[in-house]
Amino acid sequence: HDQDLAKRVSRTVVISDGQIIEQYLARVFPSLTEEQLVEVTREIEPRKYSPGQVILHEGDKVEKFYIIISGAVQVVIDQPQAGEIVVASMGPGQYFGEVELLHGGHSIASIRADVHHGVEVVELDDEAFKRLAAESSEMRANVDRVAHERARENLTARGRKVHHG
Repeated sequence: HDQDLAKRVSRTVVISDGQIIEQYLARVFPSLTEEQLVEVTREIEPRKYSPGQVILHEGDKVEKFYIIISGAVQVVIDQPQAGEIVVASMGPGQYFGEVELLHGGHSIASIRADVHHGVEVVELDDEAFKRLAAESSEMRANVDRVAHERARENLTARGRKVHHG
């Protein structure tokens, strides 16, 4: 409860109604209320992926929202003439799966755990993610903005024109 002391520590744990709120949820979804954060904390599932393990294959149906806790992932697309292209790398506090969950469709790229260290994520099922997006227009707008940027990166990497609509 001492804010001056809290500023001097490297990790903050938020406790609400006796529940620890996952710190990455609070960072990724700053517009959610403590009540919403407690609820979503109860619904997340932690999972570790081995180095190089594919989490999502391009074209897969996406049924979860993933937040990276430690390690990293690579976003990979397969180009018929060029082979595999790493479009982006993401680390702790970043997320993926939002493009498909918000806009439908299948995975626009493959996602694999970092080939040297693997990755640890928390997974939130699509129903809980969509419920949160419906309850918080600010959260939905922020995630929509990121989803749009990622879709643009994907299209640019594939050499296609980006259409605004």
